[in-house]
Amino acid sequence: MSADGPGVVRDPVCRMEIRVDSAGATLSVAGRTVFFCSPGCAELYAADPNAYRAASGGHRRSVELVIVGGGPAGLTAALYASIQRLRTVLLADDIGGQAVESVEMRNYMGFQVIEGNDLISRFREQLLLSNFVEHRLTRGTSLRSIPRGFAVETEGAETYEASAVLLATGMRNRRLGVPGEERLLHRGVSFSVVQDAGRFHGRDVAVIGGGNSALQAAHRLAETARSVHLIAVRALSGDAVDIAQARDHAKVSVLENTTVHEILGRERVESIRVGPTGERPERRLPVSGVFVEIGFVPQSELAGTLVDRNERGEIIVGRDCSTRAPGLYAAGDVTDSYGKRVIISCGEGARAALAAERYLGRLRDARTE
Repeated sequence: MSADGPGVVRDPVCRMEIRVDSAGATLSVAGRTVFFCSPGCAELYAADPNAYRAASGGHRRSVELVIVGGGPAGLTAALYASIQRLRTVLLADDIGGQAVESVEMRNYMGFQVIEGNDLISRFREQLLLSNFVEHRLTRGTSLRSIPRGFAVETEGAETYEASAVLLATGMRNRRLGVPGEERLLHRGVSFSVVQDAGRFHGRDVAVIGGGNSALQAAHRLAETARSVHLIAVRALSGDAVDIAQARDHAKVSVLENTTVHEILGRERVESIRVGPTGERPERRLPVSGVFVEIGFVPQSELAGTLVDRNERGEIIVGRDCSTRAPGLYAAGDVTDSYGKRVIISCGEGARAALAAERYLGRLRDARTE
């Protein structure tokens, strides 16, 4: 896509939104300027402009490795695939995954404290500029086995065939499952403090959850909100330092062993109905915003019957991130690996890419014998 002035456009190759004034590369085509996220996408376009000038439905590509997921595991895997010179394409809804929503991360090597968005910006720069990996901002909709590997189809009706596939699809926000939650989503109900905190300046809000994410959300909101109700169905379970900060903060009221039964409001959130866990609701708390921070569920549906899962729906993997299907790997929060941390996901992404390269090498050797 091209543009003639300032604004936001989409890269015609990867479909990433980019600002015209900070594009990674440009090309002049038939007297118009076409903008790209990176020199790598510009090179792909220059090599075959017709492939990207119209809708790409029905497009079919063959590569060595398809990586599905743009969080820390997928991005690190893509980096290592690039270093190993594997013909790779990264398919992702967005670049960053859940890490973008992190208020702050502590003790990631090299940083005492860093916001998730800042860390992902560094990942993105490395992926697009230092070690370019072909990528598409699209959702994988189906995965099936075919002779000599797998086929991944996208929501844009593209098909990517590869000898190896790496699933790094992460997790999605767990819902409360109470009346009013879905109806008032984006009208006071939010799953992103990073995006929505600024909308509740000087207002009363509630954060639902008792872990680290909820505690950090409460701390961030308390900077600008009038008051914050931190509501946990059990006792707070996050880091001791964060728990102490929440209990001591003048704007934060901690309600443990408390359940939210309903979110109320006509056009927007107006209040929540709460009560002691295991009992009927006792009272109504007037709030304008409800931030749900009760954990995540793995996004493993794409794998279908090709993998084994545990009782939580996580993909069961081996020490090398392999699944029971040869050539199919999984890494990061979607797996049953212990420890849901960005730094662990990065390590798993690297491990999975190295294992996939070894697998692909064995296939190449077998075909030349």
